[in-house]
Amino acid sequence: MEIFTLFIFGAILGLCVSEPPQIDRRYACEGKTLNIECNNGSVIRLIRANYGRFLITICNKNGNTNWNTNCFSTQSMRVVHNRCHMKQSCSLLANAEFGDPCPGTDKYLEIHYHYKTANYYTILYVRSPTTTTTESSAPPAWFVTVPTN
Repeated sequence: MEIFTLFIFGAILGLCVSEPPQIDRRYACEGKTLNIECNNGSVIRLIRANYGRFLITICNKNGNTNWNTNCFSTQSMRVVHNRCHMKQSCSLLANAEFGDPCPGTDKYLEIHYHYKTANYYTILYVRSPTTTTTESSAPPAWFVTVPTN
């Protein structure tokens, strides 16, 4: 009986050269919902998230100039990571769930991310059975041994 040993692993750094991923940015004004949805089995890879305000021009239809632009919630990354990172879709309401890092300033949720395709490679090792020796040590934890008929 032949034994096939499967070794499944993610992409190995340096094997392929590819273009850097395109980073997308999405914004949701305070009180609005931000939705992200991936296609073709991709997942969301979170890069950065903030609920607060860094720019005066975003979510500012009245042209207010006296808002705090050094405003960030320390909870932003954790909340967005738990809801979105490595998932195919997510929905976030830009509200006080992130805290109120700058009272009196209108805030927005800002997310930087890219889509990541779940690339896994399978390498098949074929090992002929031996009749004269037996293996006494177990294979490493990352090996999966599947007997075939």
